[in-house]
Amino acid sequence: CKTFKNTRVKSVRVLSQRWEYEERHKKMPIDVFRISSSRQIKVSLKLSIRAYELLKEEYPLAEEYIQPIGYRKYLFTAPVCSFEGIGRFVLGLYNEIEVIEPQEFKVFLKNRAKKILTDAC
Repeated sequence: CKTFKNTRVKSVRVLSQRWEYEERHKKMPIDVFRISSSRQIKVSLKLSIRAYELLKEEYPLAEEYIQPIGYRKYLFTAPVCSFEGIGRFVLGLYNEIEVIEPQEFKVFLKNRAKKILTDAC
């Protein structure tokens, strides 16, 4: 099964054929970073005011998962389907975000940062 983003669909053509294999299709969740997968993992981030504002602007669905935790500090805790979407966001604001959990995400970010440095021209 593949989930397509509506914004990437150019047109739809209705066919006279019946839908085949309907029982094999599964609805998969989509996280706030617009990634879909049957797997979800909880991620928690401590955000600066800048990261908080950018997260809300770039990913409006994230707002319901954000709570204030102090003066100009916020906690984002949400299920994600992949580390790709949230990883891109965190790496872009690495000095504005503290990863609380999971350890698996910290390892993902460390490996991605190493790859960036070793692949640079």
